[in-house]
Amino acid sequence: MQLLSSEEEGWRLFRAFVEAIGTHLPATFKEWEPEAAELLAGAQAGWRSSSRWGAPRRVEVFALRQALAEVRGEPFPATYDEWLRTPSSRLRNGQTNSWKLWRRRHPGPLAEVLKDREGWELYVKKLQSSGSQVPESYEEWMDSPQRRRQEATMNWALWRRKNRGPMLEVLQDPEGWKLYSAMKQAISGTPCEQFEDWQNSVGSDPLGWRLYRAAFAGQKALPETYAEYIEGRQPTIAWLAWRRQHPGPLVSVLADDGGWALYRDHMLATGKTIPQDFEEWAETHRAATTNGNSRRGKRTVSPREEAMGAQQVIVQ
Repeated sequence: MQLLSSEEEGWRLFRAFVEAIGTHLPATFKEWEPEAAELLAGAQAGWRSSSRWGAPRRVEVFALRQALAEVRGEPFPATYDEWLRTPSSRLRNGQTNSWKLWRRRHPGPLAEVLKDREGWELYVKKLQSSGSQVPESYEEWMDSPQRRRQEATMNWALWRRKNRGPMLEVLQDPEGWKLYSAMKQAISGTPCEQFEDWQNSVGSDPLGWRLYRAAFAGQKALPETYAEYIEGRQPTIAWLAWRRQHPGPLVSVLADDGGWALYRDHMLATGKTIPQDFEEWAETHRAATTNGNSRRGKRTVSPREEAMGAQQVIVQ
């Protein structure tokens, strides 16, 4: 493209070549440049409708496709022989695959890896090929609302994937609320309220509570009002808050007297039967865990289960 814009003789020869295969071009390069991609695509389509795959025709289509790829900023074989050896699927997906391969070699947050000039150029071309608009520079992209929305949404999604459960419960975690409110602000552009205000607004909306109850109908019993629900959840809320501050194997952390009392209250509030004494529970819990692992093999424990603790039920 640079040669065509700077060399008048080059433009004249290129124009004569394209018109010889049935596509009209404007008299000057400046007139043609804004519509170059569309006109070259039309020339290629016109060629394909009437061509036969003889050697001269192959050279013509190579020249057309190479020019079209250059206008679009896409990679393309430099020589005719190299083009003949390149699989067509690789030519079609070259831009996307180039970005994917580069990204696999450069893991980490997008904002960090795109500081690399090569990565930034591949990312821009990938977005442009899909019709997306992107800022011209990395710095402009970093300050764009689109980038802030993408980052905030991704951070929240990654955290939520590891912390499952009802929103009313998981958002009591300060880290979760911080990520959730950051996402909401990035999307709406306005600061999010405090967690307590958000929690109260959920409960004060009768329609929202009715919808929540309907969503879990038949799965678990829920009280008529949100206030009753929150009151009944207080033992579980207190246990989860304590558990977040005391990670590690459940039996180990429950050796703390305060932790055992909170865990026992939580179990009783959820309708489970549990011994009064920690040592009795711990012995049964270890035996059940050992037997379960020997029968089924070690099972991966989800983050939600790790936070709640094993729901071992002891029938008295």
